[in-house]
Amino acid sequence: MRIISVNKNDSELTAFVSKAEAATYPDPWSEASLVSSLGSGAILLCCEGSGQNIGYIIGSAVADEAEILRLTVLPEFRRRGAGTMLLTAFLNEAEKAGAKKAYLEVRSGNTAARALYSSLGFRETGIRKNYYIKPREDAVLMCADIPPERISLLGDINADTGNRKLM
Repeated sequence: MRIISVNKNDSELTAFVSKAEAATYPDPWSEASLVSSLGSGAILLCCEGSGQNIGYIIGSAVADEAEILRLTVLPEFRRRGAGTMLLTAFLNEAEKAGAKKAYLEVRSGNTAARALYSSLGFRETGIRKNYYIKPREDAVLMCADIPPERISLLGDINADTGNRKLM
């Protein structure tokens, strides 16, 4: 598996994310919204494995804080390490941008995601009652420090592939 940093001009990867959003979420981001957010400095990373795109993470890093907006791995590729790689790569990028803490919201019933986040140092800090609409569900707020030692989880797997930057 490898992690690819996506820019707003990479129509193949933004199309993948848009299709995965539509298949995964009741409130998907459109491809136009993705491209717009990338133009505004959002971080979008994709995970490629078995010769295809299998997941992505979208977030932002502003000042000393990062926010994870989406982390998605296609169902048939879950529990193989892609989520950990994506989250670690995002925290690495956020740290490079100066972030010291990362924040996210997760559905209270998404125990697999909550376990993943906890395994990488996130702790539950609050609840937003009835935050999600389809279906109605609470959001669990989570926060983690971004220490330099977390970055070593990815090792040194940098390479160049034309217009794509691998992490």
